[in-house]
Amino acid sequence: MEKKEIVILNLAALGLWLTAFIQWLSLPFSLTPIPDSDTALYWYLSKVIAKKGIFFGNVPIFFSTYYAYLYYGFSLVGNPILTATVFNGLLYLLSLTTFTLLLKELFGRKAALAGGVLFLLTKPLLFYAIVPIKAMVVFFLFTLFIFLLIKEKITFAGMSGGLLFNIEGIFLPLFLIYAMNFLVQKKIKQLFLLIGGFLIVLLPAVGVNYKKSSTLSLSSPTSGIHFYIGNQKGATGVYREVWGIRPNAFGHYYDAKRKAEIETGRRLTDKEVNEFWWKKGIKRIFESPVSWIELYLRKLLLFFNSYEIPNNYNLNLIGKKVWILGLLPVNFAVALAIGVFGYTTVLFYRERKNILDITFLFYPLILSLFFITSRYRLIYYLPLLAYGAVALKHFYEVCCFRREVFKKAVIGATLAFSLSNFPLAENVRAGYDRVFRWKTNATVKLRKALKEKNLREIRRIFRRARMEEINTLFRKKY
Repeated sequence: MEKKEIVILNLAALGLWLTAFIQWLSLPFSLTPIPDSDTALYWYLSKVIAKKGIFFGNVPIFFSTYYAYLYYGFSLVGNPILTATVFNGLLYLLSLTTFTLLLKELFGRKAALAGGVLFLLTKPLLFYAIVPIKAMVVFFLFTLFIFLLIKEKITFAGMSGGLLFNIEGIFLPLFLIYAMNFLVQKKIKQLFLLIGGFLIVLLPAVGVNYKKSSTLSLSSPTSGIHFYIGNQKGATGVYREVWGIRPNAFGHYYDAKRKAEIETGRRLTDKEVNEFWWKKGIKRIFESPVSWIELYLRKLLLFFNSYEIPNNYNLNLIGKKVWILGLLPVNFAVALAIGVFGYTTVLFYRERKNILDITFLFYPLILSLFFITSRYRLIYYLPLLAYGAVALKHFYEVCCFRREVFKKAVIGATLAFSLSNFPLAENVRAGYDRVFRWKTNATVKLRKALKEKNLREIRRIFRRARMEEINTLFRKKY
């Protein structure tokens, strides 16, 4: 792919992002965190680092240390919420460039150009480039991870994988499958290079955690409660609050620990709490295996559903305010249909690449072990758009000269599109929309209170959002 074509694609992406960003600035979320969101957590942590240093004072580590440090860096530049959005815009451009270079390596220049266009037309990618959460960071790091594997820069791929795992722990099972792929192929040297790079990046974060808790642990202390949330009695496949545990990051740590200690009757370390919730979730599965299989199948259907299940920010409602998002035609249903069409074409042309197959085939199975949200599903657009690019590259030839392949591809794409539009998520849509309207009103009030330095109102807002821990920042003069 020529540099000129990459520049043109990036200029088009920049134009799209600037248009969306300008419209985003008119919303209250552009400068203020939603009171009960992950954005509020990292906004809070940036202030904790400023006051207490890089070891977070007396705040235990139940979050991504690297992303917390990044947010602190944002706060040094200016408003961390606004800076995070601009940073995500930069990653949007870098993701596009990395994605097109990846496609050129796998499928050639024409597929890279087609994939770049598909990338620009994909609504969720632009949406997560204008909201101040880590979804675009995860997407970029995952794209970089795949690109480095293709280029056989194995150690650097491991390092990007380690950084990705620290930021989003759900990546670990997928990383292990990629590592197992080297083992199956008897590429032992590459396996050690991959794991070595992975561990090198994690060492500083592990060191910080060890200084805080005197325990060595690579995994997040909240992975167990996330697993239990997705598999508890009454689970529906999406996020569902556990009784007695607040539905936010503070609840997943403090309340989950308190409840585990009550049930066991003794004090527990973070590692023991994590193990407690993993065991409790697994026990629940074995108690009712038939109902769990039904739940798991429902989660798979939700994974492939076109509805973007909100997590912190609601694409479906924000898309009505940021009108440029409504003009982009590629949603998950469209991406899935062209991805399946392209995958069928790849099989025929023997362009099948195991490195993309792993994500394409296994990631839905992995995520369905937990619960389904839009931002966790975002990295699945990578194989879908990659195979969609192959579909566009070979469409004319397949349509005109390879009728049997065309027939199979059309049937597969039609079934995929129909499955994605199955009205499974309609019963959860209204609840999410109602909750997000409350979040919008709370954010407007918080923005006003922060501007007026109204400590009483700030504390009241975070108390209602059930993130009382943040109020430690506002006991004295703000």
